[in-house]
Amino acid sequence: MGYTRADWSAHFSEGRDFRQLGDDEKRLIAEHAPPPAGGRALDACCGTGELAAFLATLGYTVDATDFAEGALARARAERSTVEGVRWLCLDVEEDDPADLHEDGYDVVTLRMAVAFVRDRCRVLRGLGARLRENGTLIVITPVVERTPEERRHIALDEDELVLLTEGFEEAVRFDAAGMAVLVLRKPGGSFASLEKGRPGPQAVAGAAAVVTDPSGRVLLGRSVRNMWEVPGGRIETGESAQAAAVREPAKETGLAAREEDAHVLAVLHDDRADVRRITVVVRITAWEGLLGLPEPHRFLPLGMARSAHPGHPGGLLRAHRPDVARGMAGSAARAGACPLLPVRRRRASGGRRARPDRTAAHADGGVRRPGRLGPLPAGPGRAA
Repeated sequence: MGYTRADWSAHFSEGRDFRQLGDDEKRLIAEHAPPPAGGRALDACCGTGELAAFLATLGYTVDATDFAEGALARARAERSTVEGVRWLCLDVEEDDPADLHEDGYDVVTLRMAVAFVRDRCRVLRGLGARLRENGTLIVITPVVERTPEERRHIALDEDELVLLTEGFEEAVRFDAAGMAVLVLRKPGGSFASLEKGRPGPQAVAGAAAVVTDPSGRVLLGRSVRNMWEVPGGRIETGESAQAAAVREPAKETGLAAREEDAHVLAVLHDDRADVRRITVVVRITAWEGLLGLPEPHRFLPLGMARSAHPGHPGGLLRAHRPDVARGMAGSAARAGACPLLPVRRRRASGGRRARPDRTAAHADGGVRRPGRLGPLPAGPGRAA
């Protein structure tokens, strides 16, 4: 069964229909939406017009809408003797509702159709907005647990039924021979989102910290795998990318920073084996502390490497971390400006300017005093 106008028109033109309006449904409608004097009703997605005709017998003046011409052709032919019904070709999701009455409706019905509506909350909110004061929106739908498996595409499960009631201050559910009948009043309540169970993991999220100093040098470390790397790691549960980008350098280098000095530059995506990786590139513009080597089992001595363009780490990263450099360049192009920010070096405690610790431990436990960090070898991320 299709979802286009042409498919639905063919469905009805071929003589097919949905479940007939039952006595329990009629009783509940009459009980919970009795027509006031001059009552007006809107039957959305009316199909062949059975419910619209019933509303007319209750005393309502009815607007019956459907987007399938095949359905409306049958409705006009099969309900030709019913008075007080206006048949309108209208898609409640997409079309301009200008043909509907501006002064609203006392009851709006949506039967056997909500399962096929893509944006249900928005549509119900729109229908609710057309209710007059003390008006009622009635939604009738099959329920998954009471529907044969091969027809469950026309039904809603319990979570989906709960979501239909969001946005209405009053919501009552009734059963009508296995059909759920929702009686909704007083639109304007809050909405809530609901996920079905725990979602399956789609990717591994991490943060890469680009730590620079006022001279434009970038903090890089040569890993024991002989790779030049920026500090970074996985974003933990409940943690922001900025928080991870502050935490990882503190753990790997001993430098402390604050989240307000961490600025997202770009988001990178790549695949490693069968794992999708999402890396948020974050620039750290202020930090304090002494550069150390808390994890000698992972890194050789760390240091600030000078870029060919002082104040702009892009040249250095293009040579040794091209993935991060591409992400920064893409961020600048999208924003229309360079993503680099002013760098501030905070003073360490005691008021004296902190200097990098030029003594770093090797992975084998030895000690080296390297003086200045020499030039990095050329290559796309791997040491020569």
